Order: sequence, then C-alpha cells, then structure tokens
Amino acid sequence: MLSKIISAGNIIQLVVLLTFVFAIFVVDWKKRIHVYVFVLLLAFLTNETVNIVSHVLDFKIGVVMSITNLIHFTFWLLILKDTVRYPERMVSIICGYVLFGLYNLFLGEGTIHFNYYTFILGTMLYLIIFIIESFYHLNKEHFSFFTSNHYLLLVTPVVFFIGLSLVFGFRSRSLNYTLLFGTVPLYKAVMYIANVFYYSLFNLYLYKEYKKERL
Repeated sequence: MLSKIISAGNIIQLVVLLTFVFAIFVVDWKKRIHVYVFVLLLAFLTNETVNIVSHVLDFKIGVVMSITNLIHFTFWLLILKDTVRYPERMVSIICGYVLFGLYNLFLGEGTIHFNYYTFILGTMLYLIIFIIESFYHLNKEHFSFFTSNHYLLLVTPVVFFIGLSLVFGFRSRSLNYTLLFGTVPLYKAVMYIANVFYYSLFNLYLYKEYKKERL
C-alpha cells in the first residue's frame, strides 16, 4: 500500500503540500485576502489528496477536479474584486460564473469528465478584467501598483490559466498526449511549467507577506 501511495505522488503534489504548510504560518486570518489564499491552497491540496487515493484504490472521481476548478476560479475572481474600481459589478460577474459552473457541472458537461467550458470561461473573465485594470493603473501612472505584493498575487495564476487553456481549449485527448520530447506528453509538460510559475509566485507572495508582518 505504501509503495502504491509513493508511486501515485509527484513533485507537484509535494510542492502543494509544502506551500499549504507554509501558508498556515503566514496567513493572517484577520485579512480577507489571506483567507481566500488559504482556501485556494486547501482546495488544491484536497484535490491532490483525492487523486492519490483514487489512484491507490484504482477508481476515478472526475467531479472532484471540476469542483476544485470552480472553487479555484471563484476565489481568484474574489481576490480580483478587491482590486477593481467597480466591485459591485464583479459580484454580479462572480455570481454569474458560479451559476454557469454549477449548470455546466450538473446539466452541461456533467460530473464524469472535466468541465472544460468552466475552465475556459474562468480564464477569459480573469484575464480580461486583469488586463483592463492593469492598463488603467498604467495609464494613470500608478507605478507603485505594479511593484506591490498584491499585484504579484494577481499575476500568480496568469501563466497557469493561459497554459492550461491552450491545452484544454482544443478538447483533444490525442493532442494532450502528443509527445514533445522523449516520453513527455504535451499535457504533462504544460502542467509542470504552469505549476512551476504558479507555486513559485505563490510562495514568493507568502514570503513577502511574512516579511511584511515581521517588520
């Protein structure tokens, strides 16, 4: 059993666990944005744990990945809401996205397979709003905004979203498993690159928050 658990794990899951543990000591529960960050990490840790268990017990739970995906985008949009000039509109956008995600989960793509449309819509919403707000602050010459730790957090999921959307957007299983070099398929290569950026920036954000709290 232990050997199967070890074989089911990978470096990404280890990084998720370490980042989650690090966040436990950094998160200030008085700050709403830190709670959002903690929920994001908890969702991914739960998803990776379920993946390991399902691999060991030889069964698949597709719905967990889709739910994690919906939670993931919802909380990133909530983080973005605290940045935009019109938070009331963001509330409407987030509610609309959640309703679409639930509809797609139960009446659309279903609970068996990964919900591609939910992922792609979440990516489009986040990137469009992120770009609009970035150009606004650039136009106003708010250069301190781009050097803030909060902006670092906003940039954190960008490569992750773009990379996986390019893979999921085609909805082609054969494309996902096209070998890029040696025995490494396209999906695995994109997944590793996206996660390297994602968790590197996440940990940098957490570290800066930790240093700021200790000043």
